[in-house]
Amino acid sequence: MNPKERFESTCQHRNPDRFPIDYQAKRDADQMLKMHFGVSTERELLDELGCDLYYLSARDISQNEAFLPIYRGPKLPVNENERTCPFGIRYQRSAYDWKFGADEVLAGPLETAETPQEVLKHPWPKPEWFDVEALIPECEENAGRVIVSGFWTAIFGNDFGSQNGLLFSRGMWREFYFENYKKLIGLAHRYGLKVMVHSCGSVRGIMKDLIEAGVDILDPVQTTADEMEPEGLKRVFGVDLVFHGAVDTQGVLPRASQEGVVCHVREVMRVLGRDGGYIFAPCNAIQADTPPENVEAMYRTAREYRTGIDS
Repeated sequence: MNPKERFESTCQHRNPDRFPIDYQAKRDADQMLKMHFGVSTERELLDELGCDLYYLSARDISQNEAFLPIYRGPKLPVNENERTCPFGIRYQRSAYDWKFGADEVLAGPLETAETPQEVLKHPWPKPEWFDVEALIPECEENAGRVIVSGFWTAIFGNDFGSQNGLLFSRGMWREFYFENYKKLIGLAHRYGLKVMVHSCGSVRGIMKDLIEAGVDILDPVQTTADEMEPEGLKRVFGVDLVFHGAVDTQGVLPRASQEGVVCHVREVMRVLGRDGGYIFAPCNAIQADTPPENVEAMYRTAREYRTGIDS
């Protein structure tokens, strides 16, 4: 199977030849891995790992500066140490153009707002400020992989869970997020796209709502959080959701032996990948304290695992 066939089969909850493979890492970890594998480009590293997915460079119009090549709006304040994004958020510059990176917030534009009118008067970004056609060459260059696009900023990239539960009640989530999720997901589906929603932490309490809203894929499946054990997630939600992630970057990858990593990876794939519906990935960006040998073992195991055969 090619990457797109593998992805489609997975989203239809059928067993592909192997699970689709994905990769995310912090910049310093990415550089470390390139040195480990003796490569210099992103494409070469993705080939080494066997990755089926590719993330467009401009996937966030706020948290990092990778959007600037497609930005056509009013001039944004920036100096050597700080910058202001199109939303008016002031950041400490550190991530720069790293597409998986996020700067630290210094100040929000609505911190002192006290009335709805003050919020409504805020100069929100306009669609015409962005020329997304500028991303077409990048899509064409990576057409052999599944392209992950869509802007991270706004409601598709939020952490609704802590290590122990939701950050706020399910009722509040329904009130403030559900209808907007449903509208945007419906728009994506009308174009034949699959929608992957990100939330770290314990989010089992809103999984039924995510499914009702039309979410196809849940990322990053932080199985170390309360009520996020793989067996339970797969049993209750596996018919409706594709799981993306789940390989533990908190404890296993940085601290386990290579043999421990292999055992962990095989167990995650065995449970979450039963009858399809699983995309192999770390449960968050790989950190610089992770031994590259463990990452190599992780991806080697994923490439060699055959769905419907291994257990």
